[in-house]
Amino acid sequence: MIAPATIAEMVAAQPPEATALWDRGRELSFAELDGLGQRVATGLKDLGLKPDDRLALWLPNVPAWLALFLGCARLGVIAVSINT
Repeated sequence: MIAPATIAEMVAAQPPEATALWDRGRELSFAELDGLGQRVATGLKDLGLKPDDRLALWLPNVPAWLALFLGCARLGVIAVSINT
């Protein structure tokens, strides 16, 4: 059986120039989304987060939420969505 890819690996495997999402008329490519996820992962690691830590995400439906989620996925940090 082939192990399933992580979400971060799935994003990184997409054509870099392909559109990942649209937000208020702005196009975000998979390359940009992957780069944001990498930067977030670095920042979270610098803050001391490590695998199996939990991070509450309290954001509206914006690209920053997805970048944080991908950053958590890269580190093995558990993203906990908070809904107002």
